[in-house]
Amino acid sequence: MSFPFLVLHCLCSALDELGSDKLKRFKLYLSERIMEGFEPIPRGQLEQCDATEIASKMKEVYGEDGAVKLTLTILRMMSCNVIADRLQESITSAGQ
Repeated sequence: MSFPFLVLHCLCSALDELGSDKLKRFKLYLSERIMEGFEPIPRGQLEQCDATEIASKMKEVYGEDGAVKLTLTILRMMSCNVIADRLQESITSAGQ
């Protein structure tokens, strides 16, 4: 992806939409091995993080493409399909 700031912005926006309860669940999934090739982020590193810090941490650990891929997977696991679709659309638009 060629627009690192836009990717981070899109991730932050998607995570902001979750609200506090769903963000807690997102962190739980992020601390577990849910996808091959994606090491979990230790729960202790996520406990006090807000949506912006989580997005930044994911980008740092997984890179832009990996952070987006994992976020989309987790959102869909959580049945947050509308948010996942919006994120996918934003990322696709940013890449054009």
